[in-house]
Amino acid sequence: MPDQFRELLAVNRDADQPGWRIVLFYHSHPEHDAYFSATDRAQALWGDPPDAEPAYPGVAWVVVSVYDRSVRDVQAYAWNEGARDFDALPFAVV
Repeated sequence: MPDQFRELLAVNRDADQPGWRIVLFYHSHPEHDAYFSATDRAQALWGDPPDAEPAYPGVAWVVVSVYDRSVRDVQAYAWNEGARDFDALPFAVV
């Protein structure tokens, strides 16, 4: 099993404990902008379009744009039930 799946499994186990919950996932787009790509969307959904649902309802997905080893932008996205797609959220890194 790849390390990323082991890590996700461990996070899910931790989130099942009382007082814990997953509120966001993040990843970087090296040398690309902080957009929610088709791959990001596919990995965030469970099932096949048009009936796909969020794999983690209520969880935000944060994308970090990194150019030349420096963060250029950070964007957050969340599922919009009405649009049946992910929308950008107001988000600031403080």
